[in-house]
Amino acid sequence: MELGKKLFSTVTPACALCHTLKDAGAAGAVAQVMDEIKPDAARVAKTLRNSLGNMPSYKGAIDRRRNCCACALCFQSKWW
Repeated sequence: MELGKKLFSTVTPACALCHTLKDAGAAGAVAQVMDEIKPDAARVAKTLRNSLGNMPSYKGAIDRRRNCCACALCFQSKWW
């Protein structure tokens, strides 16, 4: 989960620039609030690979292991 938090803030462009996710300490104000939409791991993985709306694809920037960490961060956040 720690790698997921780091990835949320350090991948280029950083998820935290646009998205809010309390567990990652991110307060982006442009895109969806992850704590509100509560995406499951499959949705996060698919969006990272393929993009969605204005969000870019991270297919070439995030390897499979890091993609899994990002999914784990969202999936394990305290919105359950």
